Amino acid sequence: MKPKVSVITNSYRDNQKHLVESLKSHQRQRGVDIQLILSTVEKDPAIFTGRRMGVEVVISKRPGIYSQLNNALGRVTGDWYCYSSGNDVSLPTKLMDEVRTCVAFKCGVCYSAFQTAGENLVVKETCVLPPYSYKRHLTTNFIIDSALIRRDILEKYKPFREQYGNHAYWDFWLRVAEGEGPGTFVSNPKPEKLYRVCRSSRHIRRKRNLALRQENKKTRSAMLTDHLKKLRRGER
Repeated sequence: MKPKVSVITNSYRDNQKHLVESLKSHQRQRGVDIQLILSTVEKDPAIFTGRRMGVEVVISKRPGIYSQLNNALGRVTGDWYCYSSGNDVSLPTKLMDEVRTCVAFKCGVCYSAFQTAGENLVVKETCVLPPYSYKRHLTTNFIIDSALIRRDILEKYKPFREQYGNHAYWDFWLRVAEGEGPGTFVSNPKPEKLYRVCRSSRHIRRKRNLALRQENKKTRSAMLTDHLKKLRRGER
């Protein structure tokens, strides 16, 4: 029996060609049963795109990466879950490989190497991620948002804390590490995803906008301060 994996794809004002490529990459996953959920916003063109492609569509009243994500979490029915943006493309064996890696190593989270690519998905470089270290994780977030997580762990630590903005997934992974132990994470060295980088990418927009950089720094500091306080109190 194939494992069932739920994938939530967020979209807001995305390039619809890119969104179709992202959704198709999950519909074509091998060795797993897929529940594909598209989370978007009222009047967004993604509503038509998702329904045309036969995926579940969840509609929020306002845009926001983590508010949209939280709004869709209640639809998850798979034994495993992962997130995808509406621009990125997963390779055909991503989910199967990550489930098998988790099972083989008796872990609850698998994060894989990935390849950065340009607008037209021409590969630029391969990024292999390090083995898990909580100490290192307090300095940089090397667990990508699209990592696979076992459903029971997702249910235990959801929702994502929207007050941490762009760092809400980092906070989520740290809470998982603090509650489940660092041994719940396993790194897969095989590249499993194409991470599309274009002018509309969030980190590119931040580079051009001082206010966005300052807000990003502020929320990062607040999030890490909370975890360091827990560490000092011995709550980890």
